[in-house]
Amino acid sequence: MDPVIDPALIRPKGKAGWLAILLFSLPFSAFGMFALISAGGKLRAGNVREAGFLALFALIFGGVGTLLLTLAIHSRKAGAKEDDLRAQNPEAPWLWRPDWATGLVKSSTKSGMVFAWVFAIFWNLVSAPILFLVPAEVAKKHNPPALIALLFPIIGLGLLAWAIHLTLRWRKFGDSIFGMASVPGAIGGALEGLIRPARPFFHAEGCQVRLSCIRRRTTGSGKNRNTTESVLWDDTETSQPDMNGNLPVSFAIPADAAETDSSDPSNLLLWRLEALAKVPGVDYAAQFEVPVFRVALTPEATQRAEEVRARERAEMADYQQPPSSRIRVRPSGLGAEFYFSTARNPGAALGLTVFGTIWFAVIWAIFHFGAPLLFRIVFSVAGAFILYGMLRMWFAVTRVVIAPGQATVTDGLFGWGSSRVIPAGEIAEIKVATGMTAGTTVYHDLKIVGTNGRKTGAGNSIRDRREAEWLASEMMRLLAPRR
Repeated sequence: MDPVIDPALIRPKGKAGWLAILLFSLPFSAFGMFALISAGGKLRAGNVREAGFLALFALIFGGVGTLLLTLAIHSRKAGAKEDDLRAQNPEAPWLWRPDWATGLVKSSTKSGMVFAWVFAIFWNLVSAPILFLVPAEVAKKHNPPALIALLFPIIGLGLLAWAIHLTLRWRKFGDSIFGMASVPGAIGGALEGLIRPARPFFHAEGCQVRLSCIRRRTTGSGKNRNTTESVLWDDTETSQPDMNGNLPVSFAIPADAAETDSSDPSNLLLWRLEALAKVPGVDYAAQFEVPVFRVALTPEATQRAEEVRARERAEMADYQQPPSSRIRVRPSGLGAEFYFSTARNPGAALGLTVFGTIWFAVIWAIFHFGAPLLFRIVFSVAGAFILYGMLRMWFAVTRVVIAPGQATVTDGLFGWGSSRVIPAGEIAEIKVATGMTAGTTVYHDLKIVGTNGRKTGAGNSIRDRREAEWLASEMMRLLAPRR
């Protein structure tokens, strides 16, 4: 899916959140004021060029500072509302946020656009001096390797393009609202409702909607702070707009899923609802953070969840592998061969290749300029893993031959690799596991789970979860003894 900013990354938490934003905004505001005063002095001295340059800095830094101050004030007001809701509903955390309490969850389209502009402007301000310093370094000292630093302004142009793209999306579709059929979404029950775009659209192929359970971990502090996300569970469906352009949403939630948990800011568990439709021009995309908790299910909720699961089973029974799939299923003896070809996901492979190219350029610069040995070792080891990942993304082939009584798995570059034969009696199940994540796209892997608990990969990087589930069920069907 297209990248969309998660509102949880932007929304500050409590008094500490708005205070941190307030303190962070002060240097921007101070520098903007200083640049404005300096611009006035240069203008009075007749130096129009420098005055214009400083005025530009004053506008940008002052604008960022003002924006952050506004965000801090808004955060304080929102925090006060959340505190009131917590006090009123101490045992119902799904009522602690105003949007959750009303069951009307707003998408992050506008807030994501604002964040993109702030980040892009900040990055370009920091990297702008490179455009003046590097050419002088190359010309005076004949130091061509210094041109590597121009990667930072180039990245800045990419960030500006990203911000413009999000702006065009917001102007085209506005913010969407997810109206929940009931609050909260229930573990073992269902999450249902309607996504209501501010400017409805109709698309014959429908809209891809995905619900994900995500663990977000934050480690380190200060400049060493690092946040990573891992998908614990996800499901995807195709939603057809109704007569009003609204998108129906209906997901059955597993009984063993984890509930929303924000008690530890460094180890959050959240549920994310995303929608994407490829339409002419800028694609539609929206993202919502939704409440999913373990609550007592009413008979009506239990019945509704069973209806959703029955519908999903019926859809799986009628599933047809899409013609565009790079995974081939073909007869082989009494069974079938599942052939996972090279370069199955060219977009993800290209993205990793671009990242790898930049990484290898950094490694070259580290060796060229004689960086400390520790840096050489760390970057080189990481580079080796990146290179292996690139080769896997472009050239790895997996062949799974299923016949009554056994499964044979061969995996390697260009299909050259060792094979493992697993008797059917030693296979407990073939399950779909969450694999890598590229942007907001989640890929899925197939795992053969042995009766002893050992897991063997049986194909990976499957973009469509429905296809992954179908492949797993076909493998299990072929493993079953014939009668």
